[in-house]
Amino acid sequence: AARYCRTRNLAFAYHNHGPEFAAGGAEIKGLIARTDPALVSFLVDCGWAYRAGVDLAAFFTTHRSRIAGLHLRDFKGEQQVPLGQGEVNWAPLVSAIRTSGWAGWVMAEEERADGSKPGTSAAGPARDTLRKLFGR
Repeated sequence: AARYCRTRNLAFAYHNHGPEFAAGGAEIKGLIARTDPALVSFLVDCGWAYRAGVDLAAFFTTHRSRIAGLHLRDFKGEQQVPLGQGEVNWAPLVSAIRTSGWAGWVMAEEERADGSKPGTSAAGPARDTLRKLFGR
């Protein structure tokens, strides 16, 4: 798929879910090791990584050259809440992004496991949190 995208002048980024970070991240590590960096980048869903106990800043720092974007989600316990209203400490990841000079995409992902659509009740706080974290 990545080779085909390249022939069409398209980027190819793999988006993870929970299984890739389970079992100590064996699957994501395998994907990173067994894919061509010139063809495959990653859109890291930080919510799934966080729930698996991943050190987000360390993962980002180690793999930033392969990361095209980051989905940020926030949680209180097992419940996803609007970005900025949960327990995730974003400061180490934001610091790693700032010091690296990385210029990828950072997006709030307000998808809910129960299928609910929080709409503007989540979009506004998420936007405000992104602005607070990144100063824009």
